[in-house]
Formats: sequence, structure tokens, C-alpha cells
Amino acid sequence: MSRAVFLLLFLPFSLFAQTVQTQFFRAILLPTSEVPPVSSTAHGVADVLASVVLDSSGQVVSGTVDVLARITFTATVTATGLGIWSGNVGQNGTLALNSVLSASSSYVVQINGDTIHQAIQVAGDNPTLLNALRGMVQNPAGYYVNLLTTVNPNGVIRGQLLRAQSTVLMALMSSDNAFPAPFNAGYGVAQVVAIGTRDASGNWNSAEVYLWATYNTQDQTAFSGLQIHPGAAGVVSTASLVPTLPGGLTPMPTGTGSIGPFYMELTTTAAAQTGTFTNLFNNPGSQYIDLRTVGNPLGLMRGQLQATGSAALQVPLSSTNELHTTSAPGAAPAALTIYTLLNPDGSIAAGSLLADMDYRFNGATQFLGLYLQQAPAGQDGPPTLQVTPDFHSDTGFGNYFTWSAPILDPGTLTSILQNPDGWYLDLHTVNDPTGAARAQLQPAATEPSGITAVINADLDKTAAAVAPGGLITIFGTNLSKVPCDLRGWSGSQLPYFLNGLAVNIGGRQAAMLYVSPQQINVQAPVDVPAGAQLMILSNANGPFATYTVNVAPSAPGIFFYPAPAILKNADFSLVTAGNPAKPGDVILVYCTGLGQTTPALSTGVAPVAGVLAQTTPVAATIGGQAAGVIYSIASPGFAGLYQVAITVPAGLTGSVPLALQQGGATSNSVNLALR
Repeated sequence: MSRAVFLLLFLPFSLFAQTVQTQFFRAILLPTSEVPPVSSTAHGVADVLASVVLDSSGQVVSGTVDVLARITFTATVTATGLGIWSGNVGQNGTLALNSVLSASSSYVVQINGDTIHQAIQVAGDNPTLLNALRGMVQNPAGYYVNLLTTVNPNGVIRGQLLRAQSTVLMALMSSDNAFPAPFNAGYGVAQVVAIGTRDASGNWNSAEVYLWATYNTQDQTAFSGLQIHPGAAGVVSTASLVPTLPGGLTPMPTGTGSIGPFYMELTTTAAAQTGTFTNLFNNPGSQYIDLRTVGNPLGLMRGQLQATGSAALQVPLSSTNELHTTSAPGAAPAALTIYTLLNPDGSIAAGSLLADMDYRFNGATQFLGLYLQQAPAGQDGPPTLQVTPDFHSDTGFGNYFTWSAPILDPGTLTSILQNPDGWYLDLHTVNDPTGAARAQLQPAATEPSGITAVINADLDKTAAAVAPGGLITIFGTNLSKVPCDLRGWSGSQLPYFLNGLAVNIGGRQAAMLYVSPQQINVQAPVDVPAGAQLMILSNANGPFATYTVNVAPSAPGIFFYPAPAILKNADFSLVTAGNPAKPGDVILVYCTGLGQTTPALSTGVAPVAGVLAQTTPVAATIGGQAAGVIYSIASPGFAGLYQVAITVPAGLTGSVPLALQQGGATSNSVNLALR
């Protein structure tokens, strides 16, 4: 069973209301896209970030559209307009969102590569612009970016908006991983942000990467490269993604610092580049990143790339939250996203911050930065971490969107994720240098923590027991302050702690998979005794919730949401009404709660491929008939998951019930589609 299918069936389906959101778009700018086509060799690509503020119903109420156009002309031209038009491919539409670039406020584009950056502000009191922003976000294909010049006043290069996909990766780098061994020791963490768009056939038609690194090294020679290579750990290969570093970039005298971001636009016709780019999304661990210096030209430090976990916090900054009287009212609804890599034990190894802030002040404002400060509501704390630099706004209205460099010291991030109500964001200005608008990262909990139910992770509410080694789901209130799962984690045994939370059943630690305020997913200890057992939830402050759970030697449960977890053995496709099985087919039923195996399982350790960890005997019925069970094993690669291979009996068609029996216990019944 693929990991994607398993996660689809097992992870919770929850929607969290957001007040701040940024969507990524790109546009491939070509003269042949103009109507009529323009005879020119100019070309470019535009990044379009729509940063919007949403009301409680999800409606866009204001926003900022940032257009960053990277363009290439072979001769100097004067740009007189850059905006977003409403119109489909092959049509000349109407100007929907216009920047300040104009004939009276023009820009001379330099040859062989230049950049134009324009921010388009959309206030809530302008219904025309607001409707255009809403339309662009909902249907980007109906809008295009157009660049105007004095020679081509109707447009010289244009491109339809394409919705982009992105991923954020990190790598723990060390000189111990570099080959050949470098002359100097060092360690650090790298961050990669990859953004791309696809054509109708699913091929990349635009792609870019941004690379950062935070380092600690004795090498004081200039940096010469930060680049991505295809290859597993121990493999040395030619780099395929090599952004250009500025010359003379040297380490800090202390040996500790950060560099980046370094940008690279990929050539989508280059197979090596697009292959690596695809793996950044699909298989990041098959790629490595290394940091090079003049003194260590083959690599000072390197590490395998990993997907990151993330936690997004909505933070509605307001001047009314300040403990002092501010010089003027102001607000800045923001989203703070924390990206993390986890150690094998579940603790944070490294991370970074993404700040997305829509500031709303009256008139020109000099901002002195956005800071993370540690103190509960009603108290002031000292600035701990600067999230944005100083910046100026002529109007006081706009958006600031920025990634931090990777953070190697995880102490602050650990504290934030475990106790977000003990931290706040504060936006400082020249007029209010100690704070112009603030908000806690999360309100303090008002309800006590408690467990309300414990069931098999297949979410069958009628199940009366759980089994040793099975996947179970715990429901309750205020179980964890911030959701956390195993994205960003790599290890051989599931951790016993996740975001500082631990679960003990019958005096034995459970293996952690997911925590959130209302739900926790764990693997029950494989050696927990049968009978009524006390479950204890603990965090950094000690035990905080208990519950008595009924443990049985066997408690089979078939995963059924959003669809029964039944695959065809022949091609591993999901059995559905549109892809039914037939009599004689061998099907694979994925379930939990089948107990201990031979050879024995260990808590949190997934069976390896090639080793059949067989359960005690399992029987099956399909459509009320006994069905032949070929095998019943712990599923390789997934702790707590089991798979049962069954032959579909003859004489059955349509939608029929399927159930498993083991040791006197019967599973939930799911519908099997047959033809």
C-alpha cells in the first residue's frame, strides 16, 4: 500500500479557518502570447503572490498582489506598465489590477536581464479592485500578466496566470557527510523552497528554487557554492541545481552565520534539472545539498534533503492589545508558519519561519521590524527573535511576506510550539518603538484538558476495544496546543514524544504519530496486557489527562474512510465502484488491531520488506460467504498497519459486505465493489 494512500486514509480531515493567506502564481511572459503576437526575442517569468485577508466566512476582504517580473531584452526599453488583465488566452482583456508603473512613472529595463517588482494594494473599500482580486484567486487562468513599453504600449510580453505548487525542504549538513573529507570541520542546516507550474500534460513549464544555509565552521575562505545533487547518502554526483552566489561572500569571523536566499530559474527543457526538481516534491531524500568554499571546493558540508513539518498560526495583531497607549490605531493580521525537521526521538532538530503579515496603518509608516517576544497575555517580554527587518510603507497599507534563514538552535521553536500562548508577535514602528500592534500566537486555553474517547484508528465508533500494537485514535479537548505529525521526521522507530506530548498505556509508552488539540494518533504498545488499562497523557509539565481503555488480544478494524482500504493485488489499485474487483481476484485488506505477530513486533518499529510478520489466524467473509485467506501479516513499512490477502469467492456481484474475524473478535463491515 502506498504511503500516500495510507496517509489519506489515516490522517484526520480537518479544516482550520484562516484570516491571512497567500497564494502563489506564475506567468510565462512571451511576445507570442500578445494579441496580435509581437515580433521580439524578449521573454521572462513573473512571480505573483496574492496575499489576502479573509473574513470568518472565507471571503476576501482586502489584499496585496506582488508582481515580481524577471525579464530579458536584447536592447534597452522603457517599461510603462505592468499589471494583471482579465482575459483568456488569445483574447485582449481589460485591466483588472494595475501597478503604479506608467508613462509618467516609467522604468528603463536594462539589457540581458532585469527585474521589476510592483505591489498592487487592494483595499476593502474599493469594490472594483476587490472583485478583481477575488476573481483572480478563484480563477487564475482567466487572468494574465502584461508588460507595456513605449514601443509596444499595448503589451510586449504577456502570460496567463498559472497556479503554482511549492514545497519547503531542509537538510542537516555536516562535514562528516562530505566526500572526500574536507580540510575543515563544519555543520549547519540548509533550506530549499521550490516553486513550479505545470502544463496541461503535467510537465513542468516553469520552475524556480531558493536556497539558504545556516553554518558553523572553522573555514574562513569565501563560499563558492550551495547546490543540489541527485544521489543518496554516500553517493557523489554532479550538481544539477546550481544557483549563482555573489562573489566575495565569506563566513562571519565567528564562524557562525547564514547566507541566502539564492535564486535559480530552471531550464525546463533540461532533463537533469527537471528530474531533480521533480524529486524535490516526490522523493527529496534521494537528493543532497552541499555547501562549498574556496578552501573546500568539493564540499565543506552536506546532507540529504528532507520534507519538513509545518504549523501555521493565525495571529491578529492589533494596537488594542498593547499594554501601553499607542500613538495611533493600527492592525496587522498575520500568519506565522513554523517549518521543522525532527530528530529520531521526535524533538526539533532545526526549523525556519515564514511570516505573512498584512499591515493596516494610517499614512506613511516606518516599521522597525516584527518580533517574537516571550510573555503571556497581559505582560511585556523582551524581543527574542526578529522575524522581519525594518521596512517603510508610504501608505501604511500592504503586505510583508518573508522566509527566515534556517534556524539551527531549536530552543525557541520548541518553546513556541509547546506553549504558543506564552509568546506573542509585536510589530514595532518609529512612533511606537516598543510596540505598535501585538497578539499572542494562540489564546490561552479556557477549557480543561480531557480525553472523551479512545477507539481503533479506523474510526469505527462501535468498537469496544483496542489491541496491542494496533493504531488507535484518542479524542478529547486541549490535548495539544499545536498540531504536529511525522512530516519532517526520519528515524527507524516511531518517537515516544511529539511536540512534547507522550501517551502511556498500562505503564508502557505508546509510539506517537500525530497530535492536535482534539485528536491524537498512536500505536499501542505491543506488550500492553489485556484488560482495563490506564491511559495517561503527559507533557512538559507532567501528567494532565487520564482514561481507562479496554485492551483485547485482538480488535480487528478495517480502514474505511474516505474509502475502504482494499487494493487489488494484481496492480495495487484501490477497489472502488469505478474499479471493482471480481470473483477469483486476490484483494489486500488494510486494517489494524490484529495483535502480536511471529516474529514478534516491537513498539514503533515497522516490519521490513521481505520479513513476513504473521498474525494469529484470521478468517474473512465476503457477501456472507467464507473467503479464503492467503495470509495475514503486519504490513511492511508501517508500524501498526496490517494487511490480509483474500481471494474473492465465486458467485458474487455488486456491493457486498466484507468483514474479518480473529480470536473471537469481528471487525467492522465494509462494502466491497464487485463485478
